[in-house]
Amino acid sequence: MNQDLRYSSELWPLIVSGRKTSTIRRNTMLAPGDIATHVNTNGDHINTRVTTVSRINIDKTEYASPIKITVDGMRLTGPQMRELAEMDGFNGAALLLIARIEKLYSLPFDGVLIEWEAPEKQPISQKQTKE
Repeated sequence: MNQDLRYSSELWPLIVSGRKTSTIRRNTMLAPGDIATHVNTNGDHINTRVTTVSRINIDKTEYASPIKITVDGMRLTGPQMRELAEMDGFNGAALLLIARIEKLYSLPFDGVLIEWEAPEKQPISQKQTKE
């Protein structure tokens, strides 16, 4: 299966460089081994192979940690939340990742975490044809 995943221009360089290797979405038809076609606002695209698709839940809490993230039912620790934010292109800033999810979808959020292999490095301006 192949599915297009669309991104804003600010995230595109992170995808092409291999720094962003995950995305959080409401739902997906992708499964491990499938090809994800990442598309930016200019129509440029790049294909990657999906490695993992997990259920993710994000919510605010009233406890010491202001946010709660679970992946496939396992609650993430602070370092794991920073790692997730890093994979999603947020320099390890989990609160920025949560703010983006809250802006796009609202909290509490139930969705999917899609992870992929980093693409080979190529110039950002290069357009690649779909496979």
